Amino acid sequence: MTGHGAFALAVQLGIVTAGAPLLVGWMRHVRARLEGRAGPPIVQPWRDLRKLWKKERIAPEHTSWIFVLSPIVLVASALVVAGIMPLATTASPLDHVGDLFAVVSLFLLATVFVALAGLDPGSAFGGWDPAVR
Repeated sequence: MTGHGAFALAVQLGIVTAGAPLLVGWMRHVRARLEGRAGPPIVQPWRDLRKLWKKERIAPEHTSWIFVLSPIVLVASALVVAGIMPLATTASPLDHVGDLFAVVSLFLLATVFVALAGLDPGSAFGGWDPAVR
């Protein structure tokens, strides 16, 4: 891996990480304008993320390691896909390891872990216990 390739990968991951919430905010703003409303500011998803990072982590009582590992696998697979795809540059060191099958497999892995995390608490309501009121 060359220094230029590592730097390009870091820049690309930074652009994707910072740009994804801004893209969501821009789409919400444009949709609100098309509907004749003022709409939220473009940076609103970043404000929501800041608020969510301050909240306490809550997990159902009878969950396994899958419930804890699922968000990590989801974020990691999204970052690897962002590193494989040539968005900002083609000088990424991950260019030679990724193709369409790798991208689809990473998205499938993330989807499976999200489904397993949803099934892990063992109830239809994600840990809801009727005995606790």
